[in-house]
Amino acid sequence: MESSERIELIEKLNKYESVFPVEEWKVGDIQVWPLIKVQVFFICFKNKKISKSQKNSFGKKFLIKIKSKGGGLVKLIFSIYHFLLFRPKESRILFSGASTHRVLFNSQYINRYYQLILEYLQKKNIHYEIFEYQGLVNQNLDAEYIYKILPLFKKKHSLSYLMNDPGFRSFLEVLKKETGIETEDFLVGLKQGVENIDSWANLYGYIFNKTKAKYTIGLCYYSNPMFGMNLAAKRMGVISIDFQHGTQGPLHFAYTFTKKPVGGYNILPNQFWCWDEESADHLKSWILHDHTVKIVGNPWIKFIAEQQFDEYHLPIDKPIILFTHQPLKPILDSYLLETIKSTKNKYHWWIRVHPRVSSQEYDELKALISEWGLNDSIELNKSSIYPLPYLLNQVSVHISKYSGSVIEGVLQRTPSIILEEIGVNSFRNYIDSKYVYGLPKPTSKDLQVLIAKLADLKLPRVDTEKGKSDIKGVLDEII
Repeated sequence: MESSERIELIEKLNKYESVFPVEEWKVGDIQVWPLIKVQVFFICFKNKKISKSQKNSFGKKFLIKIKSKGGGLVKLIFSIYHFLLFRPKESRILFSGASTHRVLFNSQYINRYYQLILEYLQKKNIHYEIFEYQGLVNQNLDAEYIYKILPLFKKKHSLSYLMNDPGFRSFLEVLKKETGIETEDFLVGLKQGVENIDSWANLYGYIFNKTKAKYTIGLCYYSNPMFGMNLAAKRMGVISIDFQHGTQGPLHFAYTFTKKPVGGYNILPNQFWCWDEESADHLKSWILHDHTVKIVGNPWIKFIAEQQFDEYHLPIDKPIILFTHQPLKPILDSYLLETIKSTKNKYHWWIRVHPRVSSQEYDELKALISEWGLNDSIELNKSSIYPLPYLLNQVSVHISKYSGSVIEGVLQRTPSIILEEIGVNSFRNYIDSKYVYGLPKPTSKDLQVLIAKLADLKLPRVDTEKGKSDIKGVLDEII
């Protein structure tokens, strides 16, 4: 999906939210509009326009995937076996995440958002439990893989009540007309999503009961497992928290709502813990009194700042320009490739590949770099392995579109260039014409001028979070 297409899609979702009574749509007690937004966005993002003529529609593929993972006697026995071994201990605070939130650090896979917090709780002798809804194969991690017992908590639902809502039926007609999403197949996916969320809610309800938890912290609240965690928390009076893991601006579908029921959607968290004031201010502009927003800083930046990296070696003969790549189309823009080709003798170019890039996309990226004759001019390996906060503190200029790395760079005062309209609109409050610039319609010429200007800056690298936010202080309030 190109940047302009993402903007158009977000505008459509906002329009649907304003036109239809989305805050009234429920399946059972589940307020489903946040889930619908997620499903519509990702169908379109993956460029899977659904029609009956396709052999495998989105809904059918999703259904096959669920059945293949959850069906059969063997699967049931497997789940029962792990359930009998499952012994969560009494804990005031719970943490949930996925393997994708972990990075290899000092030969261990650690959760980069939680590690600093967990070490602090250990020093305080506070017991906690970590649950993962997606695991790393053959990795001995400090977490319980609760997805293994999920089939024991299955819940079935019907959409019949929702389908009796004339506003919802009108929405489906408009959705099909404007996006190509076939109604029948979309409803299959929605039903499966609702059932999956309620299954996770049942599982987390069991966990909350056993642990007597008061707080439960999650990452990426808009995944089905975290929707379920939030729902269970609402049902049982546990405080659920979404910990910021990336961009949360107006062009993120999950962090902007213009219409909501009294008390807020019950699959959203009670609290949002944010990296910085700008991210928090955006949330405060729409949540009103339904949720709480706290600024806690970025614990990954703080953790990395306390480490030694003697084994990492960066070139010092000329400035390093870091581009944080995202899985978008085109995979690399021609204006960026032209800039690299024109400046390869002046700068070291490092491209940090997004972890969500598929092996096929990575091969396409390398082929494009080779086609431009830039194999020896771009570093792809170290730039993707070294911790991002470390890199941002070392490079001369950081370039990105609308990646959350923009915020991480700003927090470390890394001279930054934000590309294209979607990036400029997402991070407008960060652009200051001092060390953060925006190029809504970038050209190679303009980009080269800005890089030259910023690469010569000798700004002191400071932690702008100091005195502004304190994750340890916030933790002390709840432990």
